Amino acid sequence: MASVLASIAKHAFVVDGGETGRLVRSRDWSATPLGPIEGWPPTLKTAVNIMLTSPGPVSILWGPERVQIYNDAYIPIAAERHPDALGQPVAQNWSDAYEAFLAPILDRVFDGQTVRIDEYAVPLRTPSGRVEQRFFTGSFQPLHDETGTVEGVFHPLSEVTGNKAAAEDQRRAEQALRESETRYRQIVEGAEDYAIVRLDDRGIITTWNTGAERLTGFTERDAIGQPGDILFTPEDRALGRAEAELNRARSDGRALNERWHMRKDGSRFWASGLMMRLDADGGSYLNMFRDRTAEHEAEAALAAEVAALGRLQEVSTRLVGDEAPQALYDAILTAAADLMGSECASIQMLDAAGDLKLLAHRGYDPRSAAYWQTVDARSESTCGLAMTTGARVIVPDVEDSGLAHESGDLQSYRWTGMRAIQTTPLLSRSGKPIGMLSTHWKHPHTPPERDLKLFDVLARQAADAIERTSAQAKLRESEARQAFLLSLSDAMRSLKTPADIASLAAERLAERFNLSRVFYAEFFGSLMRVERDYTRGVGSLVGEHDLAAFGPDLLRAYHDSPIVKVDDVRTDLRFSEDARSGLLARQVGAYLDVVLFEHERWVSVLALQSAKPRNWTSSEEGLFREVGERVKAAIERARRGSASRAERHARAAGRRGACRA
Repeated sequence: MASVLASIAKHAFVVDGGETGRLVRSRDWSATPLGPIEGWPPTLKTAVNIMLTSPGPVSILWGPERVQIYNDAYIPIAAERHPDALGQPVAQNWSDAYEAFLAPILDRVFDGQTVRIDEYAVPLRTPSGRVEQRFFTGSFQPLHDETGTVEGVFHPLSEVTGNKAAAEDQRRAEQALRESETRYRQIVEGAEDYAIVRLDDRGIITTWNTGAERLTGFTERDAIGQPGDILFTPEDRALGRAEAELNRARSDGRALNERWHMRKDGSRFWASGLMMRLDADGGSYLNMFRDRTAEHEAEAALAAEVAALGRLQEVSTRLVGDEAPQALYDAILTAAADLMGSECASIQMLDAAGDLKLLAHRGYDPRSAAYWQTVDARSESTCGLAMTTGARVIVPDVEDSGLAHESGDLQSYRWTGMRAIQTTPLLSRSGKPIGMLSTHWKHPHTPPERDLKLFDVLARQAADAIERTSAQAKLRESEARQAFLLSLSDAMRSLKTPADIASLAAERLAERFNLSRVFYAEFFGSLMRVERDYTRGVGSLVGEHDLAAFGPDLLRAYHDSPIVKVDDVRTDLRFSEDARSGLLARQVGAYLDVVLFEHERWVSVLALQSAKPRNWTSSEEGLFREVGERVKAAIERARRGSASRAERHARAAGRRGACRA
């Protein structure tokens, strides 16, 4: 059982990934140039995860040997080479295309270039030994390690051999049309996959075939006698593109066009076609086009996916680096908004108190940012629900979500103009919730599954980066805390009087934490005696103060807890109005008192005050408490030393008196 768990842990970074994911997990990679899977660098692991979650064909070529790994969508391209090609050098897998095609491209990519191919012809040998032309569209993108060195290639692509065949069919049809008018008539009458339209020199439709009727919905009666721009979109008509296309055909003999066309019912379709001049004097023209909406949308989706994968790879390289936290958050937000096509995005982190704190945002109105600065993770807000359930929450339209019109959440959305929301929990590697990554649109929207799959990869990367950044910040804070305490203890050790010790500690704390007033005071019953204080821009409180003036609730707090803190004197309900007025008059907007006890009796206090309201953190509380104990111990040590010195002086004086007698 232990060995099974170890194997699972070793390959935990590999997402499901279907058949190729299983092959990656089960393979003994130690026998390949890549080495054992647990030793793979972070960039390779991240790229493999992105590849396995991609819905389109993607291949990775890694290292000097250019070892190939690919996903399920790539299997039809690999064909009979699969599964033997997985984990083998690409020169071995594609030996028939390597020297002439792949090697020059890969050399450029390993030099840091990104190379794109569009409908690139590659001669490949079939299992029967016959060489055939296959066409591919895609890109070769460099994969950088943490130092910026290119270690591999990220290669999304698709095979478009079928599209090229269709284009060749169209070319042959065009040639046939030019050969003779009779042949033209035969094609016009029989072609249903192509719209074939004849226009006169003014651009008026004179013939209209059944293919045109099928594609556009306009009948022959509807179309003949109408200007050819009835097929153009309103925006293209406004730009005069119908006339420009006719003029190109008149001057050049032909005009290629790929654009959106209009149907009779107002819907649009993407068509690819050609307008040709049929006679030398330009008396008539033939416009032939074909519906390529599906191909156009597939190509657009492929281009979008290639761009999205490139952005994911770019941000993953940044996230494994050592950038400042805010730069990391900005990179995550930019990638999130780009992947989802959203106008707004935000990152929240779950703190120890169970609140979601807004780390960074993009596109928020300042009022919205202030509203979402702190959110109870158990609330019924979208991020609260996502955190409670551990599942993504999508709201396609906040105006139709059931939120009451007086809801603060709805008002905050309206301030920024948000209409649609998705919020995804960020989980640590152990499954612990650590925050939230959200995107927002300014129009009703439901994100497609493809976008969400890519977004989940980004969320995984973001969670890792935030967790790592948080751990680094805690380590730096701990080191700074220890350095501060050590420096303070060393400085206090050389001082001889309690007043000097208290004054030094007050000055160090005020300067380090930007406080208005700090002092160490001792209690005598309900009186607090302040001998010295350190102030910055406020008056001194040196003297005696009666704590009874603060009211019974606050006095009880001093007896019950070693820490008494007030974030905002103006709103804290524990104060009597007289006590509140007195504190505000002394420019105390917030304070934290460390009460020090001896035999369950409070003997002194370390008081830290801010002229403005302030949210005291648990980390600050711990440090202040440690400083208070050290100051108390140093003062006691100084008093013992002073008493010992006085006793020695008394004894010496007694001996001198006895000698004189």
